[in-house]
Amino acid sequence: MIVFGLGTSPLLTAVVFSQKLLKTEWRERMRAYQPLVLVFAALFMIFRGADLDWGMFSPSMVANQVFIAICN
Repeated sequence: MIVFGLGTSPLLTAVVFSQKLLKTEWRERMRAYQPLVLVFAALFMIFRGADLDWGMFSPSMVANQVFIAICN
């Protein structure tokens, strides 16, 4: 977990500091679309988890699973 945190901290720091470079009008425009993106992401995850077999919304399942018995 420490390695993951150290690996992602430069990107997160860059995101925080890049907010100051954006103009206020761009920040307001992005803030207006934020709920739509959140709803789309939530619906995508719900449909993907429901396994409705709708193309890209459904994960591909392995048809033939092989179980190997290990004898000690």
